[in-house]
Amino acid sequence: MIHHEQTKPVHRILILGSDQLNRKLPESFDTQHDLVYLNEADIEIAGLQVHKQRILMYLAAMRHLKADLEKDGIRLLYHSVSQPVQNNSQRTVTDLIHELNKLHPQKLACIRPGSYDALDKLQTVARKMKLPLEIIEDSSFFITPSEFSEWATDKKRHRQEFFYRWMRKRFGVLMDNPDTHRSGMEF
Repeated sequence: MIHHEQTKPVHRILILGSDQLNRKLPESFDTQHDLVYLNEADIEIAGLQVHKQRILMYLAAMRHLKADLEKDGIRLLYHSVSQPVQNNSQRTVTDLIHELNKLHPQKLACIRPGSYDALDKLQTVARKMKLPLEIIEDSSFFITPSEFSEWATDKKRHRQEFFYRWMRKRFGVLMDNPDTHRSGMEF
């Protein structure tokens, strides 16, 4: 089922993945001109072996998010599993491109996916649609991938112990005395 107003132009489509079913949308989301895209037959479900209970939890969470967004007056493009969708990711990408092209958006956006594969698929969609893809950093993570890369640049070894120590110092978490950068926790 598709829910959106045909008459209002769409500036940006925010594509949410299964790991981003959070009612808190990015601050840059414009309720007048942007639209949220949700698809129960998400690319991740189509390509992975997933336990039935996990699928049920995922669908319940997505349907609750859909209801919350509708209640908040957020424009929404929503596909349920009852709509015909192929079970391979190439067909899903093609379907996504076809559906999004109908809205004539100026750009696509996503919250940084938790997997490189999902990000690659979204970049492919944007490239095929000849649209820019805005990648919004996921606020549920302490640091961005580029910040991790910056930390790792001068390290001979990427040991989790050193990374955790750096994170504890940076955020003042689990530190006995943040001023001395000492903690009672050592791994």
